[in-house]
Amino acid sequence: MEKSIREIKGLELFQLPPCEEIVRGLAREGPLVAVNITHLRSDAIIVTTEGIKTIELTELELNDLKKKVGIFQRFGSVSRSAVGIERNAIPVPGGEYT
Repeated sequence: MEKSIREIKGLELFQLPPCEEIVRGLAREGPLVAVNITHLRSDAIIVTTEGIKTIELTELELNDLKKKVGIFQRFGSVSRSAVGIERNAIPVPGGEYT
């Protein structure tokens, strides 16, 4: 199925990972950083126009991160309730909320 889709002009790369050149091009306006954290290890993936590299984050552990995220989630909930913001309120044109 995917092979037949890739035969269509403009869809030659359908469902294929981007090549390094395309990924580096995404960093034209500044570096991109992704952090990957698992119970095995943690890494920062840094993309610049010059290349892609990883840095092992030896002091960042999944359980520590989960605790910190929990603190921010509780803090955020308290902040939203304190100012009366509805969790699903999304501004739309005309000043209405959904």
